Amino acid sequence: MIAAWWPYRYLLLPMPGVTRKVKVGGLQREFQFFVPAVTDADRGQMPVVVLLQGFDSAIIADHTREMFWKFCEAAERNRFALVMPRGLQGSFGEIPEVIAWYPEYLVENLRYLKELPEHLNKETGAGSRFAADRLYFVGYSNGAYFGAIALMNYPQMPFLGYWLEAGGFPYAFNELVPKRKVFINAGSNDLYNIEHIRKLGEALRNHGWETGKNLIYREHPGTHIFDFAVIDEALRFLLTDHDRPGDG
Repeated sequence: MIAAWWPYRYLLLPMPGVTRKVKVGGLQREFQFFVPAVTDADRGQMPVVVLLQGFDSAIIADHTREMFWKFCEAAERNRFALVMPRGLQGSFGEIPEVIAWYPEYLVENLRYLKELPEHLNKETGAGSRFAADRLYFVGYSNGAYFGAIALMNYPQMPFLGYWLEAGGFPYAFNELVPKRKVFINAGSNDLYNIEHIRKLGEALRNHGWETGKNLIYREHPGTHIFDFAVIDEALRFLLTDHDRPGDG
């Protein structure tokens, strides 16, 4: 019986953690927040991973539920707190009913993530269990395109590293942005996105990111998917040797 429903457990079980609603710039925003249970192996404050979905629906879609669950499991293994902020409906004008991150409402969504540490500092365990000023970005699809914009153009964003999965494009570059660690992963058969993502990797190298040092670029033989097979590798790369805000 268990074997039959086990592959669908992410869809059947309630979402882990807590749901929070906050006001940012007059808009009602929402995020899901999860902190692993305390273990004897914990040392100091855990970093926080900020996970952005691709297209979603008003009721959290099945693929988003699965993604959040798998990152909660990764949080238990790799010892980080996890927050999944939700985008805004209307952010992707071609499909206005979906919840997304850009191109519409770009300024509003940037402000939301920039102010996210203020809201996390109100959570139980802030400053003891987890550090709200040590944030690492993970974006999938539309969330990854949004992340590439933040990475390359907005030095005031609070993230110490970026994982861009199945999305991203070098729209512009601000010389003031710090060269944070970047992990890029994409499907070589993702027909609508792979060329954009390759241009992003090339642009980062041209602007001083170094492969193997602060940049890892990977392709897998699949299409437009979240490649969960690299989740532990990507997170270990980002979370090892924590930088601090203000570091170049």
